Amino acid sequence: MPISERELKDLVAAGVIDAGTAERIAAHFKDAGAEPPRFDLTHTAYYLGALVVMSALWWFMNEAWARYGGWVLTLIAIAYAVAFTVAGESLWRQPGLKQPGGLLFTLAVWMTPLAVFGVQYALGWWPREARASYQEYYPRSPWPSRCGFCRSIWPPCSSGRTASSPSSRSS
Repeated sequence: MPISERELKDLVAAGVIDAGTAERIAAHFKDAGAEPPRFDLTHTAYYLGALVVMSALWWFMNEAWARYGGWVLTLIAIAYAVAFTVAGESLWRQPGLKQPGGLLFTLAVWMTPLAVFGVQYALGWWPREARASYQEYYPRSPWPSRCGFCRSIWPPCSSGRTASSPSSRSS
């Protein structure tokens, strides 16, 4: 509640508002107030659900990299973004469901890179190696080899192969 009960009582005592007005203001903010942040099973399930959806969409993009054309990937990303936005809007307007609505909005925004990739892929703006498959392109990408953390957890990075190294050109 943006205004506390104590502040309302002080306003009544100062004669700024009467007791009836103070009660109506308190009732309004109690019903219309934002949901306080909390760590409970429901909110944890919302976030885990969003992570599951993000993981499933990442897996889909990984599988669909070369199977579908760039324009199909773009259309799928836009369709998902619209669906997430509509669902998020319907939840956002319901009391107590702003958090899952906001997560759906986040998922809608999260579709933007896939849509942009689809357009770039369709127009041929990606390297030739990327057109074969994601798995073949990623180990050749030069940026993971510069990341010490990545090298420690991702085997292709720890092998020292980069796009410019002789071992990666022969493979």
